[in-house]
Amino acid sequence: GLDRKQKSVQTLENIENYESVFTGYDNYEEEAALLAIYKNGKETAVIEEGEEGILIFDRSPFYAESGGQVGDTGVGRSDRVFFEITDTKKAPAGEQGAILHYVKIKKGKLNKGEHINLSVDKERRRQIEIHHSSTHLLHHALREVLGLHVKQAGSYVGPDKLRFDFTHFKALSSEEIEKVEAIINRKIRENSNVRPETLKYEQAIDKGAIAIFEEK
Repeated sequence: GLDRKQKSVQTLENIENYESVFTGYDNYEEEAALLAIYKNGKETAVIEEGEEGILIFDRSPFYAESGGQVGDTGVGRSDRVFFEITDTKKAPAGEQGAILHYVKIKKGKLNKGEHINLSVDKERRRQIEIHHSSTHLLHHALREVLGLHVKQAGSYVGPDKLRFDFTHFKALSSEEIEKVEAIINRKIRENSNVRPETLKYEQAIDKGAIAIFEEK
């Protein structure tokens, strides 16, 4: 299990009608239109100060929890409202579905259809990105030291730490751990640029990507 309690994605009526575009690879802020408001799993037209609910926008820079990586947190604001975004998840529809923003309204009220400035907690996301990249460095180093049979079997990627599960037939020796650490530290010191790239599955494999869990 993950290193924290999970909020299960509750059943939301008409959730299949909504879709969000994720824009968070390129920015931490976004102007977005509010498509839907949910309170206790039911759609509503308004959410007021002091209330909690789930908001869906047409676009969002907030990364929704998936692949072991925790969801983003941050804030939303306009000249009429201010709210905290405490977690971000995917709708049950998955990749093409809505991004669910779990919110607490701190000031004002929100009406469906309003345009809101969404702002990700940049420092927290940066820490998560560091730990996400570190899982890839660890995977590479383990394969180099132990062999190409090593495959990722699960992970937790958060702002505070990472956990990486992998397949191997025995526990690592102290010498193997030191070799893995040396490889990772060498790669970190190279300070290589990291850039997102969207490729077709076959292209990604040809460029050296490792596919796990039948990933897209």
